[in-house]
Amino acid sequence: MASESVNRQAVYDDYERARQTLHNPLEAASDADLGRALARLLDAATVPFHFVNHLGSVAAARVCGPQWMTATFDLVVASLHRRLASESEAGLARGMHYPVRWDPFFRDFMTVADIYRYPTQHFDFHRRQLTMGTPTDSTAGSAHSERTPRR
Repeated sequence: MASESVNRQAVYDDYERARQTLHNPLEAASDADLGRALARLLDAATVPFHFVNHLGSVAAARVCGPQWMTATFDLVVASLHRRLASESEAGLARGMHYPVRWDPFFRDFMTVADIYRYPTQHFDFHRRQLTMGTPTDSTAGSAHSERTPRR
């Protein structure tokens, strides 16, 4: 069998060309472009998202009792308090694009501060849907949590 000399540099050059071909468009795209593309991809999956979300809610209602739900709610709220307290102003100002078809409170671009407000908006919206009663003055949502959903 004849041994042919391999031009290693030519192989290295091919590797580098392929690497640059992949990197150039990815590096040219901004984080915002990539985030917007991901949000559009997630929007395309709205129907399966809503289906799975519905099944999860139905299953939780059948498996988890009120005591479990209130205890879990309390743990989540306590965790959110701790996380919010540790956030810097710069951290709260960071943001990204969201799939606006997934939830009426999602906006195209939301900051971390917006996301901290989202749970109470979502809760208050469903509380009103389920007619769990009108909140008293002490439990009324803030101006942020009582916002109406995006139309």
